[in-house]
Amino acid sequence: MYLDPTNVVDNVQAARFDLPASQPTFPLQACELTNMRSEPLGSSDYYGFMFYVPEGWTDGTVPSGGFWGIATAQFHFQNIWGSPIEFELHSDHMTLALETGACNNHLSSDPGCTWRSNADDPSGPGNLGAQYVVPAPMQEGVWHEVIMYVHWAADTTGAIQVWTRVEGGLSWTQTVNLSGYPTVQWDVTQGCCSSAVADKIGAYRGPSSSPVSVWEDNAVIGPSFASVAATMPVAVGDPVITFGSPGVRPIARTAAPDRARRRWSRARGHHRPGSRLARRAARHRAHHRADGRRSVRDRRGPHRRHTRGRRRGRHAKMTTRGSGRRNHAGR
Repeated sequence: MYLDPTNVVDNVQAARFDLPASQPTFPLQACELTNMRSEPLGSSDYYGFMFYVPEGWTDGTVPSGGFWGIATAQFHFQNIWGSPIEFELHSDHMTLALETGACNNHLSSDPGCTWRSNADDPSGPGNLGAQYVVPAPMQEGVWHEVIMYVHWAADTTGAIQVWTRVEGGLSWTQTVNLSGYPTVQWDVTQGCCSSAVADKIGAYRGPSSSPVSVWEDNAVIGPSFASVAATMPVAVGDPVITFGSPGVRPIARTAAPDRARRRWSRARGHHRPGSRLARRAARHRAHHRADGRRSVRDRRGPHRRHTRGRRRGRHAKMTTRGSGRRNHAGR
């Protein structure tokens, strides 16, 4: 993984994840950034994510062994059976893959979870039906913006909603509205549920015939749709949000209530044009220039005041802890 200066979004370098073709002794490849955190039951989050593939791009996987394409984002991973929620990228669409509820872990003879969905599984999409982040035909050569809402629950109060648009679009399209099911996993041999989880972005795939590259950016977590949408290159207002079960509402965060509070891969070199921090920086520069002119006019020598700008913003960067690889067996 490296920051690619030739493929930028909003004047910021994007993360490029490269995977080689499968090796004879190890068919799986993974290049991921992992964020370890605590997510207690009953909490809610909004997630932001952007991805790009060039025109003519293919995932390079071998369908018989890697029907899940390329896992570009995994949420609430606990090394039980995959992740309860995944974004799986294919040549013409992105699937929302789900494995939730009570699960036989990946070391068991019959791994799997009570509730599942994978539109690309040759054996069928599962009991939650086919779900898509970006349905086919997926546009190539453009940045796709994704916002996902999740209410993390082990009962029927669980909810998942997804909206997407192409960068620069003026409206969001809702592609997923699922509720009434668990959104977390737990091992049947250990019971429910641990709050220690990992979120991952990057690229992970099964058997493949050719190398592949995926570009990703703006992976954030925020307390509201608006706070996450504001981190995208073009920010618009809230959509009409409907929740499948009564009482499911995002839990407000005490830190950074009006902006997304964490970032994974986005390495900003400047503030977003028009943002509050950008306006404050402009006022700060104007103050310096005016102060310098007064010093020269009054012949007081080079006594300009230099106030060091605070670098604390409303976004606290998330810690990445190397690359993670799922312990998949027979998926």
